[in-house]
Parts: sequence; C-alpha cells; structure tokens
Amino acid sequence: MTLTDHKAKNGNRMDGDQASPGSCRVPPPLPWHEILAGSGLTLHAPLGPTLDAEILQREFAQVDQMVEMGNREFFNHDGSWSGITLIDRASANGGPGIDRPTLALMPFLARYIAESGWHVLGCSLMRLPPGGVLAWHYERQSPLFAESRLILPIHAPSGAATLIADMEIAYPAGQTWIGDFSFPHQVENHSDTQRIVVAIDVKNTPAFLNSLPPELIDQPQKRQALAQDAINALLSWWAINPTQQRAYPPPDKTQSSAR
Repeated sequence: MTLTDHKAKNGNRMDGDQASPGSCRVPPPLPWHEILAGSGLTLHAPLGPTLDAEILQREFAQVDQMVEMGNREFFNHDGSWSGITLIDRASANGGPGIDRPTLALMPFLARYIAESGWHVLGCSLMRLPPGGVLAWHYERQSPLFAESRLILPIHAPSGAATLIADMEIAYPAGQTWIGDFSFPHQVENHSDTQRIVVAIDVKNTPAFLNSLPPELIDQPQKRQALAQDAINALLSWWAINPTQQRAYPPPDKTQSSAR
C-alpha cells in the first residue's frame, strides 16, 4: 500500500470545469466563501495508506446485493442519500460502536478499521445517486470537537466531489480523507454512476489527533471563529433562500432504491 499525497488547502486553486481525483477547484461564490477566502486554512487531508479499491468494490457489491431495502437508511428529503450501517453507535456517551453482521461481509474493510487503532463510534456505507446533491449543511464533526468523520470512497466517479467552504475536491477511491465538516459543505455527483463511500465516525482521542497532519488542526481559535461566521452566513442564506435548505425526513422506503 502506498500513501497518496493529496492535500486540499483553502486558497489553492486548480483550473477546470470538473474536479478530477485528488484535485480541487473553487465553486461559484456564496456568502461563506468570502469569509474563508485567503484564510490559509487546510480543510481536507488524506489519512493513512491507499487501499485496493477493487477489493472494496467487490465487498460492497456483495453487501449491496444481500441487504434488503427495509434494512437501509434514507436521509435526503427524496431518499436519494441512502446508507447501510456497518457499525452501530452504542450510546450517546461516546462508547465504541457495535459491529453489525454487514461488516463481516466486508472483511478487507473490517481488518483495515480494526488495525487503524481508531475509537470508532459508527460506520456506514453511503450512496449518492447519479446527479444527486446533498445540499449545503454543517455538522459538529471536526478535529476541534468530540468526533471527526472520515470518508473512504469505494466508487468515486468523475464528476463527484465534496465542497467544504470555498474549496472543492474529488476524493479518489481507496484513499481515506478527513474533512473539517464544521464548515458548510455540500456533496455532488455530476456523473451517470453512483458515488459510494464509507463514512467512519471516530472519537477525537489524543492518539488520533496526534496522527493528523498538523495543518489540519492549527490555529484552533481562528478555525472556530471562521466556522461559526460561515455557519451564520449559511443560516442567513437559508432564510432568504428557503428552498435551498434540505429537509431529511425518511421517505417511504418502498418508493426509493439504494442501488
């Protein structure tokens, strides 16, 4: 396994209409973009070695075939953002997650997680369909809070990308990434195939934080202040653009497909 050296730093730009794997570009300006412009903060970074994406894809195909619709989760207002849980959250107090039988169907992934040394709170396979968008939102998932979210793409089609604040990056298949998701972010799939990722929620233990690139956790006071300013800008934007605020009630699962 080799480490893919990709880092997305706020303020770096790559020309082009479409983000290629590991590249980043600047999306059209929105109010929170101006807040982050020129801040110099790193908002995404790769974590650990590159895994064999073909093995992950074979394991996902097995899970996808075996898990029925009734055992999947549907999050977006139209059910387009869906998932299969691999590790359940044990409780609200940050205890280790509980493996589901679905994780055993992905032994390569399970071994990777087990050997990582992370305090894993929960883990799911997440699907964004062709043309899908998970609109601008934010979470308290950041190295500055109690937990972080890691993203490990399994299927990463050209045209699928994650936008955090004023930067966009295409996470390549097989490479785990961490993002500061306390900033407004959006996920897009402008392709004709599904985007599949493993979302791993981990506790920010001292050992985990020490393993992160220093530039992802530097200037904590500045980060928190800018994140809050960006969130306030997003909330104000929602107030005047109410159709842009997505609701996430689970739809009738018989009317949605997670494949």
